[in-house]
Amino acid sequence: TGHALAALAVAADPAGKVLVSGGADKTVRGWNPADGKEQWKWEGRSVVCGLAVSADAKRLAVGCADGKLLI
Repeated sequence: TGHALAALAVAADPAGKVLVSGGADKTVRGWNPADGKEQWKWEGRSVVCGLAVSADAKRLAVGCADGKLLI
């Protein structure tokens, strides 16, 4: 289904196995790059403005509009 408001950040691991998006709806969503289907959703408290996936795809960094960085 996707984000309710604008998607503001997208990140993927180097191997292309993990794809995540974050947005103005204060959610981070994980997607299956092969079929484009949403795999999971995390609801936060602030607009998501930045994302990074670690090289081994085991960690995700989320930058929020309230100045917090979540790992």
